[in-house]
Amino acid sequence: MNTRFIAAMLGLVLLAGVWLGFAYLMRDTGLAGGILGWGLIGYLLTAYWALISAVEKK
Repeated sequence: MNTRFIAAMLGLVLLAGVWLGFAYLMRDTGLAGGILGWGLIGYLLTAYWALISAVEKK
């Protein structure tokens, strides 16, 4: 594995922590479901883009 791939994975782990932490803080509001749903879509798109970008040879 190259360094960019490891850095992308570390960034995605941190992003997931922030996303789930924010959803946890908003758990008493009606926004938690939306944060988890739309956040998951955004997270998956970001993960796909980051990992593809990290492994591409330029």
